[in-house]
Amino acid sequence: MKMMGILLMVAAVVSLLSGETSDAIVILSIVIIHLVYGVVRKSKAPVTGTKMTTEGHSAGHLQTQIDLLAVGVGLLVFLLGLFRGHRFYEMFLIAVSLGVTVIPGGFPVLAADHFVTEVKAVYFLLSCKLGAVMVILSGILLGWPLPLSPLQMLWINLVTGTLTVFALGVALPEGESRERPALSPEQGLFAWKVQISFAFFGAVMALVTLSAFRLGLAESVPKGETMAFVTLGLCQLVHAYNYWSLWVTGQRRRIFPRTKFLWSMVGATSLLLIVFVAPWLRRIFRVQTLTLMDWVVISGLALTPLLAGAIWKTVVKEGFGEPFCPPKR
Repeated sequence: MKMMGILLMVAAVVSLLSGETSDAIVILSIVIIHLVYGVVRKSKAPVTGTKMTTEGHSAGHLQTQIDLLAVGVGLLVFLLGLFRGHRFYEMFLIAVSLGVTVIPGGFPVLAADHFVTEVKAVYFLLSCKLGAVMVILSGILLGWPLPLSPLQMLWINLVTGTLTVFALGVALPEGESRERPALSPEQGLFAWKVQISFAFFGAVMALVTLSAFRLGLAESVPKGETMAFVTLGLCQLVHAYNYWSLWVTGQRRRIFPRTKFLWSMVGATSLLLIVFVAPWLRRIFRVQTLTLMDWVVISGLALTPLLAGAIWKTVVKEGFGEPFCPPKR
């Protein structure tokens, strides 16, 4: 949380020095929202239970490793973008947006009663972050304009890093999930099947987003950015449904999530699309008004993670839970 705040404050200063006052205001607003979210999340954290360790490391140490990895990825994207001729300010903000909101509020407490709800939120967020990195890197390597503007990327991070993660964190596990023990110190949190799932879902979201960008790019760059922005944001929200239940599949799964999850998703969708409400918001976030056909295409693309989730659960016979969670007692 401290690293995220520092990076965003630096980004706000750079925005002011670059004459981008509106960008600076939005970034400072995001800082305030995340600070409030972090305080609320900390106040809701369980007071009982023990912070578990993974692969012989403490939770705090693992959080530090993830933070450093995020900063390294952001730096790589920044340097590669400069090498390909993109503007310094634009690439700096893109790098910051990729480096922040990896795990808001710090690595979760892996207490027995909270293992599933906390860890599935972390897995969801990391898979979304990987998809966003793939989108930006693909655009740079292919020589395209950036598929997303810096503020669009930050706004998507805000949505997935707050309300969406909160929805997964508070969603009660289904069926037998509470019978599962906390993660033991001998077990790793990121097994090889988990890493493959990150790559799979990240690639799906990146491919869908790049397809939307290319469709819009045929008309103009701002139109392409707008379609990529909405598609990636909605893809991540739809993808949360895959992680709502880690292993209950098929006929055993409820069609509609629990109330808290459902309302959190409604709030996250409203927060994502609020940038279309007023002309001054559309101007700040560089989004254009979309036609009905554009929304139909985006809606179809955004539902792709549901199909990908069904395929993944079919291929991995035991579903999400077995590769992700320790065995039952």
